Amino acid sequence: KGDGVDGNLWRTCGGEALETDLTVDAELGDSPVRLVCANYLIAISRAGQTLRPRQALPEEAFVPCEEAAQLLERGERMVLVLSHAWMSASHPDPTGITLAALLAHLRTLDGGAGGGVFIDFMSLPQKDAEGKRTDDEQATMGRGLKVMGSLYASLTGTCVLRQRTVPPAPAALAAVWN
Repeated sequence: KGDGVDGNLWRTCGGEALETDLTVDAELGDSPVRLVCANYLIAISRAGQTLRPRQALPEEAFVPCEEAAQLLERGERMVLVLSHAWMSASHPDPTGITLAALLAHLRTLDGGAGGGVFIDFMSLPQKDAEGKRTDDEQATMGRGLKVMGSLYASLTGTCVLRQRTVPPAPAALAAVWN
């Protein structure tokens, strides 16, 4: 952590508020934002799986809430935040192209894949096949959306990864996208 106006850049830049949003909210019974374990992403890729929505993930897919807050507070930018285009309305990466690019980056990091990753599809509650969320999921999503921008804008706690390669639009969406 660097020195800020009050001797702590983390606190000066509002890091404590973001830290709180990665811990369990007593009212919600969950954290509004969950970080995915980088090692979990490696494992699903090796198993030939694609990204799944937050609600479909096992608890071991996530960095424990208190550990996630500590990753941010350390200021070592061990929290990666993925910025990417969604390839369909129901799934951001059905072919695994974005996951493959993310894994290529993880392999270049010192310390391996010991951090956490924010991927909106996996880190926030998604709509089900009928386009709905439960009331609890909607409350969690609302809180998550309010803090999501802080993940992208953190000076000391996160590193934003931008997926610049966007595959061609699926044929069914070509008329809409062009």
